Amino acid sequence: MAVNLTSNCLLQYKMNDNDESSQVDDASGNDNHGTFRENGPPGKTEDHSVTGKINKALEFDGTNDYIDLTSGINLSGFWTVMFFSYLDDNTGRPNIILGKNHPTQSYIHLTGSITPEIRFCNDTGSYVTWTGITALYQHWRQLIFVSTNGGTKLHLFINNVWQGSKDIDTDFNIASIAKGLGDSYNRFKGKLDCLNVFDKNLYDDERNFLWNNGDGTERLRSPIRPLVSSSLAGNLLVGKGLS
Repeated sequence: MAVNLTSNCLLQYKMNDNDESSQVDDASGNDNHGTFRENGPPGKTEDHSVTGKINKALEFDGTNDYIDLTSGINLSGFWTVMFFSYLDDNTGRPNIILGKNHPTQSYIHLTGSITPEIRFCNDTGSYVTWTGITALYQHWRQLIFVSTNGGTKLHLFINNVWQGSKDIDTDFNIASIAKGLGDSYNRFKGKLDCLNVFDKNLYDDERNFLWNNGDGTERLRSPIRPLVSSSLAGNLLVGKGLS
């Protein structure tokens, strides 16, 4: 089945930025570009560009580095957040991936220790936690959070494998990436690649497309198969043979 998520993508940071600018490009077409900062002042993305899961990634030192969005994103109802992370901290402290810079509201954190965990905290301070999950420390992992049931249930997928759902109000705000709680507390240490935010809950075929057999993809739509026959029946037969 053809996949086309271009009109549903609110934000796409491919993290391929590698120049003297501090701008982190938003490829969604919504111009919500980010600013890479080094404890406040803008930093050059070329100083933080590393090999990623897909092409390049941006690396964060857990102390100074983060990205501010041009405009915050408010999520409610049905939505999806997806990214690839390589956590480089195993001290057991929370590492904030994204949120709204509030000490107790709207954040997603990873903990990389002997007992890894992932926590989602909504915009009112309520949170849910996944434990007993696969190792996060020094592994590339694709994480997908999917809000369903009109914004009352949250599903977590790691490497396209369902980790279960939690009942919670999923209203969420994104103002920064890797910035931590209250600006500087528990900043993310590691690498991030291909962050996507969608205004819909992704279905199986859409998640499978983005997982791409483990290689990931920056594409938001599947390639259009060219016509090889002038007849409808001929093209249907060819399509069946390639599926």
